[in-house]
Amino acid sequence: MKAWIDRIDLRTGIGLVMLSHAVGMIALFTPFAKHVISLTPLNMVLTAAVMVVFSKLDAPTVRLALILGALGYFVEVIGVHTGRIFGNYAYGEALGVKILRVPLLIGLNWSMLVFAVGVPMDRANLPTWAKVLLSSMAMVGLDLLMEPVAVRLGFWSWEQGIIPVRNYVAWGITSMAFFSLFFFLPVRRENPVARYVLLAQVLFFAGLNLLLPLT
Repeated sequence: MKAWIDRIDLRTGIGLVMLSHAVGMIALFTPFAKHVISLTPLNMVLTAAVMVVFSKLDAPTVRLALILGALGYFVEVIGVHTGRIFGNYAYGEALGVKILRVPLLIGLNWSMLVFAVGVPMDRANLPTWAKVLLSSMAMVGLDLLMEPVAVRLGFWSWEQGIIPVRNYVAWGITSMAFFSLFFFLPVRRENPVARYVLLAQVLFFAGLNLLLPLT
C-alpha cells in the first residue's frame, strides 16, 4: 500500500481532484445524470483520501480531523431532528448511508471543508481571530453556492422549498467554532492539495449554479 502511495506525485493527486469534479459536472448534463449523482459519496471519499495522502499528519491533527467530523455530524443530527439550528430540512438518498437521518459522509465533508479552507488561510499574515472570521465567511460563501445545487440534485430539501437565512447564519456560527479549534489548537496546518480541493468545490458549484437552471 505504501509503495503504491509513494508512486503518486502531487500533480497526480491534484489532477484526480480537479478531474473528478469536472467529469462529474459535465456528466450531470448527460442521460447518465442519475447514476452520476449516486457516485457522489465515492467522489467525496476520493477527495478526502487525496487530502490525507498529501497531508502531514500527527496525532493532534488526526484527533482534530476526527473531532471536527464528529461535531459536524452531530450538529446536523440535532439540526435535522429539531429544525432549531439551520431550519427545517431533510437529507435525500444521494449522499449514502444515513444514521439518525443524516448521511455519515456529512461529518467527513465538514472536516474536509474546514481543512480545505483553513490550510490556505493559515498562510495569510493575519491575526488568528481574523483567520477564524475570514475562514467562516468563506464557508458561508461556499454554502451559498452549494445550497441551490444540492437541492436541485436531491442531496437535501427544505421545508416549502425555501432556504432560510438562518441556515447561513448557523453555518457561519458553526464554522467559527470549528475554525477556532483549527487555528488555536497546536496542529499541523499544511496540505498542498487543500487549496485545489477548495477551488474544485467552488468551480463545481458555481458552474452548476450557472448551468443547471438552463436544463
